[in-house]
Amino acid sequence: MRYSLIILIVAMVLSLGMSYLWNPVRIAQNSDNPIADLHAMTQQDPDLERALQHADNRDISDLVKWINRADILQRQRLAMLLYILVAPKDSEGMRQQDPDQVYRYRERFRAFLTLGTGDDRLDIQLENLLAYSVIISPETPTEQDIALANLLVPRLRRAATEYAEDAYWDTVGCALFASGEYANAKEAFSNARKLAHESKDKRKRTNEELYTRRLEATEHNLQLKAENSAEAVVPLPRESKAIAKTAHAPAAKPGREATSGSPTATESAKP
Repeated sequence: MRYSLIILIVAMVLSLGMSYLWNPVRIAQNSDNPIADLHAMTQQDPDLERALQHADNRDISDLVKWINRADILQRQRLAMLLYILVAPKDSEGMRQQDPDQVYRYRERFRAFLTLGTGDDRLDIQLENLLAYSVIISPETPTEQDIALANLLVPRLRRAATEYAEDAYWDTVGCALFASGEYANAKEAFSNARKLAHESKDKRKRTNEELYTRRLEATEHNLQLKAENSAEAVVPLPRESKAIAKTAHAPAAKPGREATSGSPTATESAKP
């Protein structure tokens, strides 16, 4: 009886170890070549390949259906690969999101808004990427872009408060700024700057200069609005050159990393 119990415990430990080692989400998270891994995933699932192609052509219905029927691990694996695809490693080996790449693949991320990944923290990261990119990447955001970003503001605001995350507050500020809600944008940028200033993370403190410029632009426009001035409002400040080189370094062009090409993984339609 005692030996049977020992064998059972050993089997359980081995099972947990194997589950960890072969967890598809963990493997995706550590991927050094998300394009190749995404290609392999679509080769095993033609429906996913077709769904991604349709999403890149602005039809997310098939991708929403795929997400709906996929199990949690597969759903999270896809989300993680898409996340890494738009977050190349910088010179320090840290992943930094590229808003232009996110915007290029924005319909893929939008498909997750209905059902999510099953992981609240991953969901909010994807939503933050999407909301920020649709405001920052286009030279002039469309009304649809602004509406989408503001749709995500309530969740991002709650997450910013819960996790004390300056980047989430900054995204909230950008979305509100784009819609002309300068008073609320001012509060968001103030929170972002405060958190960055108080952070022990050097990378976060680097963002303080950008948050300050955005806050000043917001206060300027708020003053113009209060005075009913005919003067044109100033646009939302973009990343500083210092930040652009670190926090938003250009991603590797799709297709250059993969060992074998895939229309789904490498040839998205241009926005």
